[in-house]
Amino acid sequence: MKTGRFLFITPPFTGHINPTVSVASRLCRAGHETAWVGYQRIFRSCLPANATVFPLEDNETDESISEFKKKAYATIGLAAMKFLYNEVLIPFGRAMLPGVLAAIDAYKPDVLVVDNQAFGGVVAAEKTGLPWATFATTSASFINPYAVKTITFWDSLKWMDETFAAFSKECGIAPTSHGIFSPRLVVVFSIPELIYGADTFPSHYEFVGPAINDRPSDVPFPWDALARDTPKILLSLGTLNIEAGERFFGEVFDALAGEPLQAVLVASEEVLTNLKDRVPANFIVRSYVPQLALLPHMNAVLCHAGHNTVAESLMNSVPLVVTPIRDDQFIIAGQVEWAGAGIKLNFRRVNALKIRSAVNRVLNEPAFRTVAQRIRDAFINAGGSGRAASLLEELL
Repeated sequence: MKTGRFLFITPPFTGHINPTVSVASRLCRAGHETAWVGYQRIFRSCLPANATVFPLEDNETDESISEFKKKAYATIGLAAMKFLYNEVLIPFGRAMLPGVLAAIDAYKPDVLVVDNQAFGGVVAAEKTGLPWATFATTSASFINPYAVKTITFWDSLKWMDETFAAFSKECGIAPTSHGIFSPRLVVVFSIPELIYGADTFPSHYEFVGPAINDRPSDVPFPWDALARDTPKILLSLGTLNIEAGERFFGEVFDALAGEPLQAVLVASEEVLTNLKDRVPANFIVRSYVPQLALLPHMNAVLCHAGHNTVAESLMNSVPLVVTPIRDDQFIIAGQVEWAGAGIKLNFRRVNALKIRSAVNRVLNEPAFRTVAQRIRDAFINAGGSGRAASLLEELL
């Protein structure tokens, strides 16, 4: 079998980095070499200690990142999508490109593995002519949320293609018909059962389900504090949204205090400090948790509808209450509700009564868990990281 070098190019988002770790582990077991190019600030907590990393220059401060998150939270709807492209993905792509090209020159990879939100990686792939695959860590890039049946209120997919085409031209390459997606292989970390219209996708779009194995985690957790015979629910807004959650978590406390369940809540130190006097007795609160290890113990998850958290929950047959905040989370939440694996709530309008009702439903109505189990089986059959690694090997 021919072996080779694979270079992973991702944006600085934990949920986009995590699947690459699982796939890289499978590639290394098969005798291949792997490396990453990206921002050390995020990579330190996601990658194995011995990972080969080509670091990009990071000029952001904690204060600027905090202000950016606040602005992102305040931007909703169509403006949020334009914010994501114009103020996040395009600037990141522009900033990453020189470092990505330098990493390619230094590492001499045989194959590039480019996240569909790492625009600098897409341009680098086109410039170098290397074989490359797209990792679609969220399925939202294929779906127009502004289309209802036969009516299209705004063609977001066309707008995204045009925006990336302008960026490509700026970088000195001619726009292509395939846009941000590889013309040879697009690995989608989901399954058709969760994506309406998946049967219309091109044949080189491969649905492999979530890739969640072999991820490092040394996060401590008070395992002895978990109740044995009580329903348990994990509450998380993800690493990019936790600063937006103070009002929401207050409503969660009011909703679930004294209920016959145990809740594990994940929130930032700042939020926990502000809410410390309100934490109910049936809550465990932490700033970080070993989520993959914790999920098998959970009976439900209440989250922001981040792709990874949703996939990891369903991989453990755990139904969800989803309350999307921004970006692709609205599409992922719609997929959960459409499949019948959970209940969607409006983050900005939610209150304790609605939270309590939704949590009790997913805990007590068997239909939600039945669907979650069916999706888990489909995930397993899709092949996950092993299937993704095999597909990448075919590009050598």
